[in-house]
Amino acid sequence: MSCCGGRRRAARTPGSPSQAPRTPPPRAPASAVPVRYAGGHAIVLRGPATGRTYLFDAGAEVPVDARDLPGLPATLFDVR
Repeated sequence: MSCCGGRRRAARTPGSPSQAPRTPPPRAPASAVPVRYAGGHAIVLRGPATGRTYLFDAGAEVPVDARDLPGLPATLFDVR
């Protein structure tokens, strides 16, 4: 009598519960405003209104929820 044969078979079965479902990448909110970071190194900020986390790389343009804009340090960003 085999103790793990059933588990092995279930692991190979397509669509088995052991396979994690794929989730689409997060999309920018409908009220997103493109913001370019003017700093020299990467930073992570949390939007004060939405709680959303934003990763800004040097010179990168990131879509930011318009509700979070007033809480971001204006000296670091160029709002388009």
